[in-house]
Amino acid sequence: MPVPAPWNVEGFLRGRDNASEVIEEGLAGVNDRHGTSYQLVAQVVDAANFGVPQHRRRAIGIAYRDGAEVHLPEATHADNPMRAWDVLWDLEENEKPPATGQWAALLPSIPEGGNYLYLTARGDGEELFGWRTRYWSFLLKLAKDRPSWTLPASPGPSTGPFHWDNRPLSVREQMRLQTFPDEWRIEHPFRAGRRMVGNATPEAAMSCQAACVSSLMLSILVRSVRSRILKI
Repeated sequence: MPVPAPWNVEGFLRGRDNASEVIEEGLAGVNDRHGTSYQLVAQVVDAANFGVPQHRRRAIGIAYRDGAEVHLPEATHADNPMRAWDVLWDLEENEKPPATGQWAALLPSIPEGGNYLYLTARGDGEELFGWRTRYWSFLLKLAKDRPSWTLPASPGPSTGPFHWDNRPLSVREQMRLQTFPDEWRIEHPFRAGRRMVGNATPEAAMSCQAACVSSLMLSILVRSVRSRILKI
C-alpha cells in the first residue's frame, strides 16, 4: 500500500526546516508498531519537465508498506518543454483583465521574458530601478518561446508573470498553463478564480505521478500473485 507525500512547495521536503524528518519519524513509528517497512523516497521536480507549460518546482514523495524499491517519475519533456505559446495562441478572451497599480504603464517597455531588471543600469532600457532591488517576478512578462514561470495564487498588481500583451493573465489562460481541460469552468470572480488556479497542482504533472504509483502497485500485485502460484 503506497503512502504518497503531497505535491507541495520545494521547502516541504528539502532545505532548512523541511518536514522530511517528521515524516520519516512518523513512518518509523508505524513500522515499529505494525511490522511494516515504509521508507520515504522524495525528490524535487519541475512541472515543465512533465509536459506542463510552466516552471513549477515542487517536492513529491512516496513510501511503500513492504519497502518496495520506488522509482519516481522520469522527465518526459526535459529537452522539449511545452511553451506558453503552445497553449495560449488560440485562446480568445472577450474580457481581458487590465494592468493596474503604480507601475502598470511600464509593462510595454519590457520585452517578452524580461522583468524590471531591463529597466536598470545593467539592462537595455531606461534606468528606473536599482539592480536587484526588487523581487524577481516584479513586472515579469511571459515569453512565447518558453514555459511560463510559476503562477502565484495571490499576486500584487506588479507581480507577474504578465501576458506578453502587457496585462494580467485571465483565469482561463492560467488554467491552460496548469494543463486543465477546457471544459473545466471556475464560476468565481477574477481574484477568487486566480487564487484557486494558482494554488492548484498541474493536471499533467499529477498524471505522471499517478501513473508511476499505479505501475508500481501493479508490479507489487503481480509479484504477490506469482508468489502464491509458486506455493501451490
